[in-house]
Amino acid sequence: RQNLEDLWASDRTGVDIFRATMALKRFQFLLTCLRFDDRASRRDSRSLDKLAPISVVFDRFVDHCLQSYAPSEYVTIDEKLEEFCGQVYVGEQPWGPFRLCSKPEDIVLRLVEPIRNSRRNVTVDDWFTSYPVVVKLFNEYELTSIGTIKKNKWEIPPQLLAVRNREVISSQFAFQEDVTMVSYSPKKNPDIITFYNRTKGGCGRYG
Repeated sequence: RQNLEDLWASDRTGVDIFRATMALKRFQFLLTCLRFDDRASRRDSRSLDKLAPISVVFDRFVDHCLQSYAPSEYVTIDEKLEEFCGQVYVGEQPWGPFRLCSKPEDIVLRLVEPIRNSRRNVTVDDWFTSYPVVVKLFNEYELTSIGTIKKNKWEIPPQLLAVRNREVISSQFAFQEDVTMVSYSPKKNPDIITFYNRTKGGCGRYG
């Protein structure tokens, strides 16, 4: 982390845009005056929100990001590993939706809220796929969805799990109202699997 003097240095080691914007002393003065919260209620706010001093600005920034982002007709939800060199905090977590609702279904519904009723398709992997999620997305959010599902899920009919005597390059379908499930043998992908691979984004590829 560079200090302010280094950023405003005029010996060609600094950053020109900083000096062109304002003087260092002017920036330091504004920094001492800048506040994003009510100092009188800061202690009470921090007991509920650790980011209380900047939460108003941060929430507004997130809202503007949602408004500026224009997803295509196909969106993907998947988990991702990020490189991190710091220490992981495993102590008491603050109260909020991420503590109260951390189930895969809750995560999906929170993430698709900005595109609710947009008639887009959501592609998910087997961590997020479940029959209740598919039905709720279609009936309450006006979103179609496609994804793989683990073999141990209760939603799968026994007939689709019996693949030992199935022919190779065969697919077996199950239909119920607005939900379709397919069990396939390798070597050839039906349209549903092909569509999944084409729209999956960061999800695992099948077939």
